[in-house]
Amino acid sequence: MHELIAFLICIPLLLSFVPQYSLQMKNNRNMDRVDTIVNSAKEEARQAGYFTDENITHMVDEIVELGFTEDEVIVNVTKVPKYRTETFDSRELIEYEVGVPIEKKIAANQLFGISDEENKGTYYTRGAVTSEKLPYVESD
Repeated sequence: MHELIAFLICIPLLLSFVPQYSLQMKNNRNMDRVDTIVNSAKEEARQAGYFTDENITHMVDEIVELGFTEDEVIVNVTKVPKYRTETFDSRELIEYEVGVPIEKKIAANQLFGISDEENKGTYYTRGAVTSEKLPYVESD
């Protein structure tokens, strides 16, 4: 009888792995897609010397197509032109930080005593790239 009770207690715990795997795959797919979109926008910003308004709008629109709302997308990027120098200088760095919400991190959160508020998070992709924009130099 003890074995049956132990088995019945373990079944819900073991069954929680199946939806967790599916949820993790969904979250990873969204994070990978956001990384791809941000990397594309980052390369455009590298050529322009900064994140243009069109670049930011296009990036946010692509992220919204993944199922997020425009209000949920967090965008902190360099909006001032940076120019390439002869040697590396931190003044030529274009910085970016883009975040999207993760609505659910654990599939069976109530089973483990985790509230819905604690089960949320935000995924950020951040970094910096050097500008490829050359400063305008007047020739004689």
